[in-house]
Amino acid sequence: MLMCVVNQNQIARLKNVLKRIDPEAFVIVSDTNEVLGEGFRRY
Repeated sequence: MLMCVVNQNQIARLKNVLKRIDPEAFVIVSDTNEVLGEGFRRY
């Protein structure tokens, strides 16, 4: 399992990458209100 937190602008790009790597991948996209923890940074 891979869980990613991305902003709204990155969703389409992430879907394209996943489709290229594994066209049959099971993907769930869900709205998130808050993400807590260390290790996050802006690109």
